[in-house]
Amino acid sequence: MKLTSLVVGADGSPASRRAVTWAADRAAEAGASVVVVTALDVNTQFARDLPPTGMENWREALRRDLRTTWVAPLADAGVSYRTLVVEDS
Repeated sequence: MKLTSLVVGADGSPASRRAVTWAADRAAEAGASVVVVTALDVNTQFARDLPPTGMENWREALRRDLRTTWVAPLADAGVSYRTLVVEDS
C-alpha cells in the first residue's frame, strides 16, 4: 500500500518541530502530503481568552504561526501540506 498522506500534530514546541521535520522527510520519500493539526482545549486555553478583547489576537497569531513557522520544514522540503486548527467545544 502506497503512503499518500501523513497527519502530524504541532504546537510550536521543539518536540513538535522534530515531528514536523520527521513528517517532512517521510512525506518527501513517499511523495505524500501532510496535514498539520493543532488542537485548542477549552480547559487549558480558557485563561488566554481573558479579557475577551485578546481572544482573537492570540488565536490569529497561533493560526499564522501554524501556517508559516511551524510548517517551515515541509515548505523547505517541497512537501505538499495543509493546516488545521481543531477547537474543543
